[in-house]
Amino acid sequence: VGVEPAHALIRQGLVDSATAERATLELLKAAERPTALFCTNNRISQGAIRALYKAGTTLPIAGFDDFDLSDVLGLPLTLVSYDADEIGRRAARLLIDRLEHRDAAPPASRRVTVATRVVRHGVTSGDEQGRPAADA
Repeated sequence: VGVEPAHALIRQGLVDSATAERATLELLKAAERPTALFCTNNRISQGAIRALYKAGTTLPIAGFDDFDLSDVLGLPLTLVSYDADEIGRRAARLLIDRLEHRDAAPPASRRVTVATRVVRHGVTSGDEQGRPAADA
């Protein structure tokens, strides 16, 4: 289940909010305009939001990394939230374990799972032109 991506609309190599803002403004000028955005982290989301604001439009955004004030922007955002402190604690435990057993053979790769939750701010859906869906 899912949506086949429009490869012409995919932008890679965005490293901060400024590059995300420029890429989003470019996408908004394209003949095949996106109907929604997916952002890989909070900096990319913030750059996309800034571009949408400057363009005087809105699009639903889904992304990874919730961020401060995302709940008061009044935008259609769906974000994956996680406990960054827990990730840090687990990484530190793995590192300390490795340092304490530095003479042992390197361990095989290890999968570490950290709980996430989906946080919805507004309604993340839109019509075929990327306009927010009308409230029912």
